[in-house]
Amino acid sequence: MLFLIPQIPKHQAYRLNKHIRLFFRRLANVDGTSNFNPVSNYFHSEFANWLNRPDQLTLKSHFEAFFDRFKVLPSAQRLLVVQRFSNSQNIENILNDILIDGQLFQAKTIPRTLRPLVKELFKYLYQTTLVSFGQIKDHYQSVYNMLETKTCPFCGIERLNAPSLRKQDYDHILNQSKYPYGSVNMRNLVPMGTECNRSFKGSTDVIYQATARVKYYSPFILSHAIKVSLTGSIPPNDFDTTGNWKVKIHPNNTYTRRWEAVFKIKKRYAEQMLNGCYVDWMKDFKIYIKRHGLPTNSVEIRAKFKEMGEMLLENPLSEPNLVKGAFYRFLSTYTNRTYNRAVMDFIRS
Repeated sequence: MLFLIPQIPKHQAYRLNKHIRLFFRRLANVDGTSNFNPVSNYFHSEFANWLNRPDQLTLKSHFEAFFDRFKVLPSAQRLLVVQRFSNSQNIENILNDILIDGQLFQAKTIPRTLRPLVKELFKYLYQTTLVSFGQIKDHYQSVYNMLETKTCPFCGIERLNAPSLRKQDYDHILNQSKYPYGSVNMRNLVPMGTECNRSFKGSTDVIYQATARVKYYSPFILSHAIKVSLTGSIPPNDFDTTGNWKVKIHPNNTYTRRWEAVFKIKKRYAEQMLNGCYVDWMKDFKIYIKRHGLPTNSVEIRAKFKEMGEMLLENPLSEPNLVKGAFYRFLSTYTNRTYNRAVMDFIRS
């Protein structure tokens, strides 16, 4: 949401899903008499050669188990499986068009006898084949190098891992357990901060809010210059209490509201940053003004708050300037005399 994630469609990671799509297209001609071998009947030569390697017996067995169960389905069910897989691959349309019934692509709609084999196949493709054949670590290195800022694009407060340390989490926008056909579709996979991925988004179904179909956004084609407002907030009275923070996100539209709800942005900004970092940020302010001129009254204090806030917001995507800059900018407008006297006492201490 904060900035676009670059796509690298010629990377090997994208080729894996192309091979899977070709496999499903060729399944349209399969019936109960068909044999899985030779695999070249169903895969491009590049992937057929990969499957025939001695170290790919597990992957080949997953495909063959799926194939053998698929071919004995009634012809109408086989056709439906192929069609729904094909339709499931246009991730942007599914995210954005609420007239599309997303449930058609969920695991629960796959024929019952085939369902566990689909889940096992795509889980293995994601966990193992995307690493080996798809070279996902190299993909992350390439994406990381292309990013102007190394901050999580979904929260702005979490740092992305340097590739030399470890590969960042890749999130399935349409979560893998519910939408297995998107498991290795790189339009459905995006580097994301660990906290965003594991603690906040988790297995959230982004295109459903309860039972209502809702719009979501693709981080590859849509971003917003997010701004944070704290108007109406009440900062802490002292370092031992917490503030009452009223976090507002601008712009306020369908996509930003859903983004905020999925990643719990307002709550995280209020609790983790504004309350959690309040003491540190006030100490930073104290250091700043000691080097740039001590204020003598509350008007000058607020002017210094504004100066520091505007300085940080010149680079809002540098973690965590989006929130920290909004914090100082808000304090520059906060005219409570008791609070301003307390700040003055703190500065002079």
